[in-house]
Amino acid sequence: MSSKFNFLNELDNSRGVRWNVRVRLLRVWIKIDFNDDNEISRIESVLIDEKGNRAIAEIKKDLIYKFQDPMKEGEYKQISHFGTATDKELQRYSDNKYKIIFKRSTKIATIPEFVDRPYIGEYCFQFPKFANIINKRVNESLLIDVISEIVAVGKRQKRICRGIEKDLVDVEMRDLDDDTIICTLWSEHADVILDHYAKNNSCGVVTVIMHAKIMEYQKKKKLSNVLWGTRIWLDDCKIEEIASFKDKQQVIWYVTVDEILPEKEWYYIGCNKCHKKVEEWPIKKNLNLENEPTDVNEASEDNCKKIYRCNEVYKAIVPNPCARYKVFVTLEDSTGQRTFVLFDRDVKKIVNVSAKDLLEITPPDDDSDVCANYDGLGFQSVGSQNPKVM
Repeated sequence: MSSKFNFLNELDNSRGVRWNVRVRLLRVWIKIDFNDDNEISRIESVLIDEKGNRAIAEIKKDLIYKFQDPMKEGEYKQISHFGTATDKELQRYSDNKYKIIFKRSTKIATIPEFVDRPYIGEYCFQFPKFANIINKRVNESLLIDVISEIVAVGKRQKRICRGIEKDLVDVEMRDLDDDTIICTLWSEHADVILDHYAKNNSCGVVTVIMHAKIMEYQKKKKLSNVLWGTRIWLDDCKIEEIASFKDKQQVIWYVTVDEILPEKEWYYIGCNKCHKKVEEWPIKKNLNLENEPTDVNEASEDNCKKIYRCNEVYKAIVPNPCARYKVFVTLEDSTGQRTFVLFDRDVKKIVNVSAKDLLEITPPDDDSDVCANYDGLGFQSVGSQNPKVM
């Protein structure tokens, strides 16, 4: 084989190029013919090179006899004398525009493991945050990897697909940012989940799903496996990403609000962009807002108006600052007491009213009624430091 190597991001449709790549077979699967479940259509593989570039390789039916044995998942290979084609799949396994096509003249040989590589882990997972999926900040034409805690498993359901009855199960998953999403798993992937929970009455199971697709159902983003190429791990701490997730995993405990500390102010005025506390700067009414503020001690309601500036955005003027909760509470359980700070999102879940609306019915200097209403409230606390309302 030639000693000159190409990287996978160099692939194109140029004719006459003698391609030669060094790759790891990240994932390998056999594709079955849609019209005949007993007939193999082709072999496909996700390849990754020393720089972390990826591409799909395709071995057509008439060449499977020649290349099936060397295509072992996880092995490192040198592949040369192959063709290329545009990857026209609607949902792709990599962002590479081109894929590798094995030819009769293609050569493949086993090579040593890469010494230096820019990616981490055996499977080189790429996990987007659930918030980015939900808010459409992820390229939905690319299949993704998912790591999460399973928080709920639905019942086995059945659907008719192309005249064949198939099993499915909906699984609710939560990432480390406490965002949740539903993933629908089909056929053998549904069996993996249901069999695990039938044998293990466990909670907090961490799963990794390799090659999931993003879908939309009833205007909500959800996930699903693909027909080929998806793989699932459950609580397998041999996968270093699962072990790392478990180290960071939140723990839930049940607590009671013993006291809301009345000497602490229960709200602050925050920036409507970064949510940090803003500074109140009085400015003379006849001056432009860009002028320096007057001395606060000399300001009065008659000759000054209030503006707010955010220190996080280079003293930018905040036109519509908003009251946000910052409540100091003493929580207790059977082991003792501890003081925490509850911020806006969590307090709103408890009181069901925004700080802005509560200020309209409660004088800013009177928090006695606010405090009294929620002493003795029980709820769940999550994590090792800050409580989280469930």
